[in-house]
Amino acid sequence: MTKNKKAEDLEKEVAELTSDLQRTRADFENYRKRVDAEKQSAHELGQTKSVMKLLPVIDTIERAVANVPEELQDNAWVKGVAGLGKQLDKQLKEIGLEKIDAKPGTLFNPEFHQAVQATDPNPELAKKAIREAKEHFDYVVLATSPVFPATGVATRLSWIDLKLSDFDYVTTYENSCYVKPNPAYFQNILQQLDVSAENCLMIGNDVSDDILPALQLGFSVYWLDDYKINKTGQDMDCPHGNYSAMIDFLSTI
Repeated sequence: MTKNKKAEDLEKEVAELTSDLQRTRADFENYRKRVDAEKQSAHELGQTKSVMKLLPVIDTIERAVANVPEELQDNAWVKGVAGLGKQLDKQLKEIGLEKIDAKPGTLFNPEFHQAVQATDPNPELAKKAIREAKEHFDYVVLATSPVFPATGVATRLSWIDLKLSDFDYVTTYENSCYVKPNPAYFQNILQQLDVSAENCLMIGNDVSDDILPALQLGFSVYWLDDYKINKTGQDMDCPHGNYSAMIDFLSTI
């Protein structure tokens, strides 16, 4: 066997051993991640079970405090029970559990309230965009598809620390007869504000629902790159960019 042949065989053996080692390391890393995930899942499950057992106790304390007779409001024992309830609330907040608004008339849907976990809210950027828009336009409209009632839209806005009153007009389930991408949806907004499309700017992330119907009616448009949706893959020749770039764009109008 020549030296070259021996060298080739040795290199081949080293390559095989290296490949085996890499696979072993990858398998171990996957195993470690799986174990960590299982530990985290077990921890969360245990935490959930503990909280579920505590909730009836908290409800009982809240009912007791809410029904304390007037003459006992200053009773030390009553204050102690109320303090216990507040302490439990504080502890629950520290593990990420907070009360939701459950007042009469408030929209409640577990999936809707959990949706905020899938978002990346940026209140400061949102407020800056609203301020910039109000400096350059007579009206600022929240043209969101009106599939939610006003209470639902208000809840979504609260995720970025905004209110319905921050806008001059908000489309909701109650005040709309059409939904996107029907151009009549946008025409209804124009009629409500008595403005023409040529003097309006539509800012949206969905080509089919926001950009195309707005262009059809004569709006100027700005396509948001953040969370952009272009189901048809259509080429768009219009101003576009992320939220920060959009705010800069508004300042140039």
